[in-house]
Amino acid sequence: MNQAEPLPVPFDLHYRAGITLHGLEGMSAAAQESLGTQTDPTLIALETARLSGIHFILGEGLAASEQADRALGAAQTLNKSDLLPYWLCLKAAILGYQGRYQESEKAFAQAEKLFNAAGDPMGNALRGHLFAREYLRDQRQFAKAFEYLSVAFQVLRAKAPPALLIENLLTQADCLIHQAELRRTREVLSQAETMINDQRSGWYKPELLICKSNLALIEGDTRNAIKFCREGLGLIGDTGDLRTLSALYLTLGAALERNKAREDDIRDALERAITTARARSRKLHLALSIRQMGLHLRRNNIRSTVRAKGGGYLFEAEQMLNEMKLIEHFPMSGTSSSSQQIL
Repeated sequence: MNQAEPLPVPFDLHYRAGITLHGLEGMSAAAQESLGTQTDPTLIALETARLSGIHFILGEGLAASEQADRALGAAQTLNKSDLLPYWLCLKAAILGYQGRYQESEKAFAQAEKLFNAAGDPMGNALRGHLFAREYLRDQRQFAKAFEYLSVAFQVLRAKAPPALLIENLLTQADCLIHQAELRRTREVLSQAETMINDQRSGWYKPELLICKSNLALIEGDTRNAIKFCREGLGLIGDTGDLRTLSALYLTLGAALERNKAREDDIRDALERAITTARARSRKLHLALSIRQMGLHLRRNNIRSTVRAKGGGYLFEAEQMLNEMKLIEHFPMSGTSSSSQQIL
C-alpha cells in the first residue's frame, strides 16, 4: 500500500489514525471557538464542514446536518467546486444516518456528477464507498453494495488512509454476512482485523466485533455471539465508535434470546439498545431495536398486558419503518430466524 494522500475536510479527520472520543470533543470545542472569531469566509466554511464531520462521527445527526447545510451553502457561494462534491457526500451520509433516504440518494447522485466532471477518481471512490455503507446497506441491497465497495477498494487501496480501508472491509464483511457468504466473510474479517491491529485502530474494533457476533449468530454459535458483543461493549468509550453502542446491545439481546438466557438479561439488553439509540444512533437501528423488543415481548410472554406492551413497541417500529420506506424488509411478524435477528 502506497503512502496515503490527505483527504479534504472533514474526511481528513474522519479517517485520521488514533481517533478518540476525548480528541474529538477537543476538536469540536476548538472548531466552535474558531467559528466565533473567524472572519475569512473560506476558513469559516472549512471549520463549519469540520464541525459537521465531528458531529457525524459522534453520532449527533441533527447538529451534523445543520452544519453540513451551512458548509454546502458557503461552498456554493464561494464557488469551491473542489470541495462541493465531498461535502455533498458528507451531507448524503448524514441523511442516510437520519433515515432520510430519498434525500441521501439525491445528494450522492449530485456528488457523482461533480466528481465525474472533475475527473476525480479518488473522490468518486470515496462516494461509492459511502453510498454503499450509508445508503445501500440500509436498503438491504447487499449484493449491489458489495459491488460498489469492491470497486471503491481497488481505487482507495493505493492512496487512501488505512482507516478508510478498514471501514470499507468491515462494510464488505457485513454485506457478505447478509448474503450468507460465510467463508468469504471470514476472509474479509481476517484482513480487516489484521489492519486494525497493525494500525492500533481501536475506533473500529466494536464494529469488527458486531460483524463477528452476527457471523456467529448465523452459524448458530450463540455463546460466541454473546461473548463478542460483550467484548465490544467493553471497548466503547474513549477509543471505540459510540455509534455502535445500540447495535451491540441489539445484537446482544438477539443472541441472549436465542441462547434462552434469563428474561431480565434479554430485556435489559434490548432496553439499553433502545435508550442508547434514542440518544445517538442511526434511525434504522432505533427502529430495529424497538421492533426487536416488541417481537420478544410478543413471542415469549403469555400475559396479555406484556403482549400488549409488545404491540406498542411494534406499532412505533412500524411507523418509523414506514416513514423510512423500509417496512417491506422488516415484517412485524413473530419470526425468530437468524436472518431476522442480525442488523
